[in-house]
Amino acid sequence: MTKGKISATIVRSGVDIKKTLQNYLKYIDYTEVDYSDDIACYPKSDILICSLELTHSATVSEAEERIKKYLLKYRSVVFCEPSSLSFDKLWDLGYKSTHEVFSENKMFGEITFDVICGIGLRNHVTSVSEYGCNPIYNVRSTQLIATDNNIGIDYHNISSRENLVFSFPVFDMEFFVLSQFNSPKVDFSSDLDLVQYRLLQPNASAGNMLLQDFRDAKEIGQIIYETTDYDIEELKKSIKKPIVLDNYLIKTNDMNEKLKEWNNLISFAYEKVSIVKLHNCIITGCGFLYSDNKPIARSDYLLPFLTSSIYQPIWRGLERLHPLRSLGGPTIIAFNHLYINYYHFLSECLQAAYLLYKKIRQINSGIINIVTCKLKGFSREYFDILFSDDPNVNIVELAESEYISADEVYYSPELLGFTTHQPCLLAERQSFKDFIMEKANIETSRVPSEMIYISRKDTKARKIQNENALIESLENLGVKTIELTGKSVKEQIQIFSDAALVIGGHGAGISNSLFMNKSSIMLELIQASYQNVAPMRLAQSSGAQYCSMLFFKNGEGDGWYVDIERVCSFVMQYKQNLVRLETY
Repeated sequence: MTKGKISATIVRSGVDIKKTLQNYLKYIDYTEVDYSDDIACYPKSDILICSLELTHSATVSEAEERIKKYLLKYRSVVFCEPSSLSFDKLWDLGYKSTHEVFSENKMFGEITFDVICGIGLRNHVTSVSEYGCNPIYNVRSTQLIATDNNIGIDYHNISSRENLVFSFPVFDMEFFVLSQFNSPKVDFSSDLDLVQYRLLQPNASAGNMLLQDFRDAKEIGQIIYETTDYDIEELKKSIKKPIVLDNYLIKTNDMNEKLKEWNNLISFAYEKVSIVKLHNCIITGCGFLYSDNKPIARSDYLLPFLTSSIYQPIWRGLERLHPLRSLGGPTIIAFNHLYINYYHFLSECLQAAYLLYKKIRQINSGIINIVTCKLKGFSREYFDILFSDDPNVNIVELAESEYISADEVYYSPELLGFTTHQPCLLAERQSFKDFIMEKANIETSRVPSEMIYISRKDTKARKIQNENALIESLENLGVKTIELTGKSVKEQIQIFSDAALVIGGHGAGISNSLFMNKSSIMLELIQASYQNVAPMRLAQSSGAQYCSMLFFKNGEGDGWYVDIERVCSFVMQYKQNLVRLETY
C-alpha cells in the first residue's frame, strides 16, 4: 500500500467491483482477495468491500454478526447487495426484482437501509450511506419480472409490457457504506447514485471519546525538557520590577481595594516550562488532546470558563478526519483553542511551536510536523517568518471540525494548557523574542526614540470612551498615534522595537511589547475592573520597564474612561527627563 493513500480490500464475488467502482478505485490502493470465513486471511486496510454476503445470510442476526466481525478490523465496511429499494412500489405495479427468485438470496427484502442503520447503532457506527447501482428506468427491463414469475428472466414478454416509466428510484444493486470513528471519507458518487445518508451518532460518540478519566501529560508521557533552576535565576537578573503609578489626589476604599488587588497580581511569578513526549495521540480541531484514548488534563485550557460544556467544542473538533489522517515522525502541537487572539497566539501557540521545534531540531534533522490551526493573517505571517526557510518542516493546518492522529507527539502543557490563573514569566521567552527578531530581519541597532500611543479605535471590546480627547492631548505632546490594524507583523515588530515610550490600553495590540528595547518604557492603561497581567509579562520579558495606571470610571457596556490629565502629566515629565520611576 502507498503511504498516505486510502487502502481497500475487495473480496471477489459475482459482482465486478473493479468495473462498478472504477472511478473511485483510481485514487486509492486496493487488494483483491478470495472469500474466506477466516477474516484473519484478509489484509489490513482502511476499507473492506464485499458483495452478496448479507443477502445470502440465513437470518438478520447472522448478517449482523458478519457486520460486527468486519467492523472490528476495518474502519469502513461496504456491502454490495441486490436492491430491494422501492420493493413495495414495484409489487403494486405487478413487478419484482429477478433477484427474488434465486434461493441463495434468503434475506432479499430484509436487508434495508433502516435495518443496516439499526445494526450500525448497536455497533458504534457513525454514519451509513446507501448508493444505487445500475438504475432501472421503466418496467421493460431484464432486471424485472412479473410478481407471479418464480422461474427467472422472461425475455419474451418484456416488449409486450406497458412502457411505464418510473417516477421513483429503482436499482439492480445497492451499496451500503458503514463508517466508524477514524474512518476515511468514502464517496462513491463518481460511480453511483447516492440514495440516502444518515448520521447515526456523533463521530466522537461512536469512537467512545468520552471526557472522563483525564490524565496529566507528565503522568502518561515522557518529559524530555524542563526549565532549570539556573534558568529561572538568570531570568530574575534581567527582569525589572513593575511600577504602579498611583499618584491619586483622593483614594476611596474601593480604589484602595482595586490597587491592592493589582499589586498582588503583578508580583513576580515564574513558571517552569516542560516538553512532554506522548504516543498514540488524537489532536482535535480546538487543540484538545487524547493520548492512548485518554483525555489529557488541562489541554482544554480555558474552555471550562468559556462554555457550559466542554463536550461542545471538543467533540466539534472530532467531526471529520483530516485528509492526511495520520502523521508519522515527530509531531509538534502548536495551538490551543484561543489561537485566534493575537496575544494567545504569540505568547502561547507560537512560543510552543518555537520551543518544541528548536529542541527537536537539536536531535533530529529530518521531517518535523507542526500541527496548528488554519493559518491566516498574522498567524500565517509568523509561521512564514519562523519556518519558511526549513524545507523539512511540514505544517499541518486543522479546521475547527477536523482531527488527526499522530504516533509521536510533543506537547508543552504549561504553554498550551491551563496551569496558572495568570500568565507567568518564562525563561524561554527572551530567546523566542531574539529568534523572531532575527528571522524577521528587524533592525535593532538604532536607539529607540519614538513616543507612541496604541489606539483601541479598531476594537469593539473595552473601548476607551474618551479616546479621541486622549489622542488629541497626546499628539499635542508629540506622541504618535498608531493603529495596528492593517499593518504587517514585521511592521508591528519594528514599531515597538523603535519606540522609547509605548502607551496603550490593555489589549492584544500591546502584546507586541515583547519586541521593545531594554531601555524603553511601557505604560499600560488599566481598567480597574478588568485586571490581567498578560501584556505586562511580555513587556517584562523584553527587558523594558513596565509601568501601569489604573482607572476607575466605567462607561457604557464594558467601556471605560481614562484620566487624561494624569497620562499627559507622565508624558510631560518623561519628556523633561524628570520621571524617576522608582519614586514616581
